[in-house]
Amino acid sequence: MKCDYGKSIIRSRESLSYYQAQDMMDDPNNKEPLTESLRGLLKIATVLRDRRMEGGALTLSSPEVKFKLDNDS
Repeated sequence: MKCDYGKSIIRSRESLSYYQAQDMMDDPNNKEPLTESLRGLLKIATVLRDRRMEGGALTLSSPEVKFKLDNDS
């Protein structure tokens, strides 16, 4: 599989907590563009995770997620 890397710009449109994002996705009546985008990203993440697992990825009991934010955010 060929993979290319390049520079990109991320333009945030919203600041959500994990709980807010999950609540938006769990509401079947919420058809807002942001919610639909979150659902699409979840589908992509699920497919990629499944592929990693099928490829023999190591499963850790408690994944640790960290974010480093600058002071301007």
